[in-house]
Amino acid sequence: MLVLLDVGNTRSKYVCITNKNRSTVNYIENNQLNEAWLSQTFEHADRIFLANVNNEQFTEVIKGWAKRKAITFKQLQTQQQQFELQCAYQAPSKLGIDRWLVMLAASQLFPKKACLVIDAGTATTIDAISPLSQHLGGWILPGIDMLYHSLINNTQKIIADKSVQPSLALGKNTSECVNNGAWAATVGAIELQFQQLKTQFDEIEIVITGGNGCKLSSQLAYPHHIFDDLVFIGMQRFS
Repeated sequence: MLVLLDVGNTRSKYVCITNKNRSTVNYIENNQLNEAWLSQTFEHADRIFLANVNNEQFTEVIKGWAKRKAITFKQLQTQQQQFELQCAYQAPSKLGIDRWLVMLAASQLFPKKACLVIDAGTATTIDAISPLSQHLGGWILPGIDMLYHSLINNTQKIIADKSVQPSLALGKNTSECVNNGAWAATVGAIELQFQQLKTQFDEIEIVITGGNGCKLSSQLAYPHHIFDDLVFIGMQRFS
C-alpha cells in the first residue's frame, strides 16, 4: 500500500493507494500526528510519500517510524524542473511543495495548455503555467479566514460575525462588508490574473483546489475545474 500524506499548516490530509485504487481523502488535525496514529492508520503501508509545508519535527518522526517499520519513505521537494514543469523561482526550494504539487497535477491534467492554478486554503495561492509547461510565477494572498480575522483582530471598531455563505454583494452591515470584502479581494485577484494571461494566451484552464475551493467556485464567473484531490494527483506522479 502506498500512502500519500500532505502535512499542511493546521491540518493534514492523506490517501492510500492499493492496486492502483485510491481511497477518498481523509483529514487529521496536526496536533494528533504521532507514531501511534501512524502505526494504527498505515498498518499495511510499504511506501509513504510526504509533502510537508513546515513541520520539520513531524518529518523526523515519520522518517524514523518508516525506517523502523521497513517502509520506503520519500519526502517530496520542489525542484527547478520535474517531469515537464519548469519552476519560475531562482531558488526552487523556497516555493512551497503544496504549490508545486498542484501545479504538477494541473500540468498533467491539461497538457500543452495555459493554466491558472488556485489553491484556496490557509493562504490562497494563484500560479500561472504556460502551454510550454513553464511556471510563470504567482501570487500569495491571505486565505479567506485570515483576511477576516486580520480585520477583526487588528481594528478596534470593526465587529463582525463570520459568514457561512460567500457572497460578492455590497454589504449592508459590517459583517457583510467584512465577509464579502474578503471574497471580493480573492475573486478579484483571480480575475485580474486571468485577464493578464488572456493578453498572452487564447485558451486558459482555471484549476481550483483547497479547503475553500468549493466556496470559491461558487463565486467565480469564469469556467473552471475544481478538484479536492489535486495535490494527490501531483504526488502520485512520483509513484
